[in-house]
Amino acid sequence: MSKKLAIYFSDPEPMGDPFNSEYPYWEIYQEIVRGIEAHGIEVYIVRASYLGKGVFFDGWRIKNGVLVRVGQPIKVDLIWHRGSQATIPTNYDCPIINHPDMERLCGDKIKIAELFADISPKTKAISSYREFVDAVTEWGISLEEKVVLKKNFLYGGQGVYIYPTKDITKSLYESWDNILLQEFIDSSIGIPGIVEGLHDIRVTTINGEPVYTFVRIPKEGSFLANVAQGGKEMPLTLDKLPNDLLKLVEKINKKLIKYKPSILAADFVNSKEGFKLIELNSRPGVCLPSLSPQDKNFNDKIVELLVGELS
Repeated sequence: MSKKLAIYFSDPEPMGDPFNSEYPYWEIYQEIVRGIEAHGIEVYIVRASYLGKGVFFDGWRIKNGVLVRVGQPIKVDLIWHRGSQATIPTNYDCPIINHPDMERLCGDKIKIAELFADISPKTKAISSYREFVDAVTEWGISLEEKVVLKKNFLYGGQGVYIYPTKDITKSLYESWDNILLQEFIDSSIGIPGIVEGLHDIRVTTINGEPVYTFVRIPKEGSFLANVAQGGKEMPLTLDKLPNDLLKLVEKINKKLIKYKPSILAADFVNSKEGFKLIELNSRPGVCLPSLSPQDKNFNDKIVELLVGELS
């Protein structure tokens, strides 16, 4: 009997997110599904309908470029979690990539900063503007110095502000719950031979092996390199990665080895004090394979992982 894989998305509509995006996710996922099914594995698209023990209420197969509803419950052997929200119940009753505990950990910026305190910016959890004032006073930060404020559990640069302390007022957030204060890491030093000036750099690993990397540059006048915030992405080959950065990637993956199989992206900036970890992402986006050999290789490595887990 064929093994079955569920690719899980949060939007309940068959052609909802991410297939309805301007970016060609529909074409990308079709190619990934073809690559997996070439190994005799049945692939199902499922959306917010998990019943437990690997069973979904319903789902779709991709047939000749269209989604065809199955029309009955589906029991799968592995779930690939691609949801944009935490809509799938936390479960330990069916293999899932990534492991639910790893998902929770990577989504919590405060816990990541605590777990990797030696390679992260100085970080403090705060829950009010008064606590912000007390913390910057305790840290000895002047009114002219920049600090970073982040809303925990958000991605894509949402809820992130980088301002001089004097410009931060209580009205910055409607609610100061789940806020973290971080020291500002000046990345204007760039990365020799890779990028000049402000930046961040992502290294994505599969089961601890670096498989994909790129650099992002903020738009003029901004410190946020996220593409969603106007940043520009620059392709990069793995052989260009500095050894000291690779050592940090290895250190992170060794600490998270218990969560294998895993797909993990780590974002860093370089500074006069060396590379610093900014955050981890347990659901990095798939790539448009026509952009570069590196993008195609990343998707191929995902297929390899999923097929390997079901073989």
